[in-house]
Amino acid sequence: REAEMSAIGVGFGKALQLTNVLRDVPRDLRMGRCYLPADELAGAGLLEYDLLDPAAGQQARQVVVPWVQQALEHFNAAECYLLATPRRCLRLRLAVLWPILLGLATLSLLVRNEHWLDPEQPSRVSRRWVYWMMARSAAVVSSDALLRRWIGSLRQRVQTGL
Repeated sequence: REAEMSAIGVGFGKALQLTNVLRDVPRDLRMGRCYLPADELAGAGLLEYDLLDPAAGQQARQVVVPWVQQALEHFNAAECYLLATPRRCLRLRLAVLWPILLGLATLSLLVRNEHWLDPEQPSRVSRRWVYWMMARSAAVVSSDALLRRWIGSLRQRVQTGL
């Protein structure tokens, strides 16, 4: 199933990359980079430099929401990739699981962050959350049902925040 897993892996990679791009918008803008499409910004009545003002966050949200939804769709591939990994391969499963959980938690914070364009208020999970997630994941990594539930709850938090 190499070709199938490769295609799913591409979707997984897109989920992570898109999450990082969205999370880093405020920092990237200050370095002169904007990865949000100019035509979509124009449709929202914005130019790239308008995003330098954190007050534009609500207006720019209409551009970001479809990209968050796209990332969520790609996370479906990530979940498929995880569940295709044999349950007996615990370390490999953890290596696949952790980026999924981190990505979905980051998206959840991003969609709830009213000041998401303010570089002083980044949408990043805390170190404490990361340690908690790592400890909890060790207990559930071999259960497809528990992993589906955990991933589903994070996905639902993102959806609710939209």
